[in-house]
Amino acid sequence: MAVRAHLAGSRTRRRRWAERLLAALTRPPLRHLRAVYLDPAWAAAAGTVGGAPLVLLPAHRSYLDTLVLDRALREAGLARPWRLAGANLAFWPLGALGRRSGMIFIRREFGTDPAYHAAVRGYLAALLARGQGLEWYPEAGRTRTGRLRPLRNGMPRLLVGAYADSGVEDVLVLPVSIVYDALPDIEAVTAEDAGAAKPPEGIRALIRYLRAGRTEGPRQAWITCAEPISLRALTHDASGDWDAARTLTRRVAIGLREATAVTAESLLALVFAADGGAIGVNAAVGADEVSRQFDALLAHAQARRIPLVRPYSFAAALESLVRTRLLEQRADGFAVVAGRERILAYHRGVVAHWFLPRAAAELVAGGAVTTARISTLLGRPDGFARRVEEELAVLDEGGWEHQPFLLAPRLLGPVLSAYHDAAGGPRTPTPSAELRAAAFALMTAEGLLEPGADAAAGDDFQRELACLTARLRVMAVLDRSRHPGTADVRG
Repeated sequence: MAVRAHLAGSRTRRRRWAERLLAALTRPPLRHLRAVYLDPAWAAAAGTVGGAPLVLLPAHRSYLDTLVLDRALREAGLARPWRLAGANLAFWPLGALGRRSGMIFIRREFGTDPAYHAAVRGYLAALLARGQGLEWYPEAGRTRTGRLRPLRNGMPRLLVGAYADSGVEDVLVLPVSIVYDALPDIEAVTAEDAGAAKPPEGIRALIRYLRAGRTEGPRQAWITCAEPISLRALTHDASGDWDAARTLTRRVAIGLREATAVTAESLLALVFAADGGAIGVNAAVGADEVSRQFDALLAHAQARRIPLVRPYSFAAALESLVRTRLLEQRADGFAVVAGRERILAYHRGVVAHWFLPRAAAELVAGGAVTTARISTLLGRPDGFARRVEEELAVLDEGGWEHQPFLLAPRLLGPVLSAYHDAAGGPRTPTPSAELRAAAFALMTAEGLLEPGADAAAGDDFQRELACLTARLRVMAVLDRSRHPGTADVRG
């Protein structure tokens, strides 16, 4: 009976009138969107599906993600999936329209309720058996920093079980990344990362979001995907449901990072400082210097075959950051608008994983840390240490001190400063909730937060981070001396 009750609360259907009304309701945030670019690899991936159901797992950067993906699927002539959403979004009128537009509202947390687990697993199995596609966000929430949040194993385990119950030959899981030149909700999510309270979901929050979309929003969006993951192959090699779920989660996380293309806005965000830091103000960077650093970063990305969005325009990106009030143009160049540093840092965060190997190599080359240790501190997946070693080989040719730009203070500074803060060091002026959570996860993994943990080990950890952040400040001063106002250790 409990399973039936849970199923009744999650049932959905599709009614054309509801879909049209929901589309009209959510149109304001997309009013400025001129183009959605679909990666050619999407068509290739869709072509491999055949009769297998397709499960789309997008990185969650905005409430726009579902709307943009739906538009792209429609234009590509692909079937729309049944979308799983948190029950916190089932308020009126979104809940009433969503249940009639293919949205399945489920709990954010399942807990240990076996009936609820069985109900969701059975529902997914029934949809897969009918050849229907699915979509949900594996991070279970929007990123507040632009960086990919830790993925959860719960839904992947239910998916693995549903696949086994469905009787279908295979299910293909497709990691999907959507990047934008601007977002209407970026100010709100970055403020929440700094400690602002998240307003409860409801009609008032929806109205505020729709109003924000009238004046701010993306003009361009790019959708890219990784290689599809076959559940048939994955479960064949796994020792059980949990092993398969953990493997699926890890491969989806890797796929989401690899699928994320670099926008020109993100490269420009790497050029500019997170804040004024030691110089006290956000110094202007001359237009020629901005162009020179941008070209150096672009060459770095191209040499490493980091995916770049197409079309790609330096001038349009610069105009976009000025239009969205992240940069201001002065007589002596461009500068970060005071109070908007965290939003610019979000743009960096979206693509930070592509440039972290170079940043880590700079720190290793300076003798501050080993490759193995920085990989552990950053919690990077397999293969990261190898990429750091490859970057070290490049740095050895000219010495890290003579590089045209340094990425370590720009990318590792915010992370290690947050870790130092969490470990008991000096509190940063604007701590990041997501980075602090990552720091606590690291300290838990190293046994520093267990009852009776060795106090000396905790002190050693704090001293280690103090030394690393001090080294990053020295590197920031060196970098700033070559192009003032363009690097800082905070973000």
